[in-house]
Amino acid sequence: MKSKEFSHLCIHEKESALSAMQKMDKAGHKLLIVESKEGEFSGLLSIGDIQRHLVNGGELNVAVSELQRNDIRVCREKDGYEKIRAEMLHHRTEYMPILTSEGELSEVMMWEDIFKSDDERRESIENVTGVIMAGGKGTRLRPLTNVIPKPLVPVDDRPILEHIIDWFSEYGVTDLFISVGYKSDMIRQYVADNVALGINITFIEEDQPLGSIGSLALMREHLKETIVVSNCDILIDNSLADIVDSHEEKGNAMTLVSSIKSYDIPYGVVNVDNDGEFVGMDEKPTKNFWVNTGVYVIGEEIYSLVEEREMNMDELIDQARESDYRVGAFPVSEGAWMDVGQWDEYNRTKAKMRNKSEK
Repeated sequence: MKSKEFSHLCIHEKESALSAMQKMDKAGHKLLIVESKEGEFSGLLSIGDIQRHLVNGGELNVAVSELQRNDIRVCREKDGYEKIRAEMLHHRTEYMPILTSEGELSEVMMWEDIFKSDDERRESIENVTGVIMAGGKGTRLRPLTNVIPKPLVPVDDRPILEHIIDWFSEYGVTDLFISVGYKSDMIRQYVADNVALGINITFIEEDQPLGSIGSLALMREHLKETIVVSNCDILIDNSLADIVDSHEEKGNAMTLVSSIKSYDIPYGVVNVDNDGEFVGMDEKPTKNFWVNTGVYVIGEEIYSLVEEREMNMDELIDQARESDYRVGAFPVSEGAWMDVGQWDEYNRTKAKMRNKSEK
């Protein structure tokens, strides 16, 4: 079925959801072409299909064939260029499989081959305010942060803060609050000189350290409805619209954006019962975890709990659960989470962004 031109976009229907997420990271696309056991075109699988499955309690080891939808969008060889273009634009699909009259895959039309910009693919969201926590000292990145504040640490020739602002604005979120403290004058000046018109930014000054979430109390009277809070040392390569939609559909008061991290244990893991008796051993297993990324969707009922003092996010989460508010999680792939908070992660993120810009 597949040629070398799009073999990197294909996955066998018996492979797992986790394998699909990993392949999406490697391919740099969030849509895969599913092959049947005979090697023929079977359907499509998007990152959204996997995320909905996981949010509803599904497992990572489920076969791709179990996640495929019936309402896939494809075009035929007989379809003209304008029809294919219109279909891609209407459905905002990153590429369109072109099938023969017999249903075999003959070509893949990529978004970038037709459209000049990726902006039209993004779905705008309304009634959401962005909050960026940029007041910390960035001690794990010293001595660099002795000179510049962490939000201005460069990634792919631009500060991490500018990337985060762009992520919000690409999805129509143009009302932003930025909490600042350490070297705040440098941050204010950079934003004034470099952030595009049409983005409304309000700075909130922390006169004293307020932890990872305490500064929300300083801006609470200006906030309304739903907010998306981001730490200033991470990037998320996932649709913000999908994250907010999931938050609302699940009826969450708070949603933690979580990265699926896989760790290979290079040893045999011994299992014992409550009496210490051996019951089995898993040889070099792979363990999967949902890891907190530092991005949160928060409703008004939750940020009203924040007090004007040094307060961290884990404390707010505990208070929310004690108050019987629903706290959920939204999964993104491991490669969709980029961190610059410490040196090894910073170097990996720089390399990843450089490779992405070279494609």
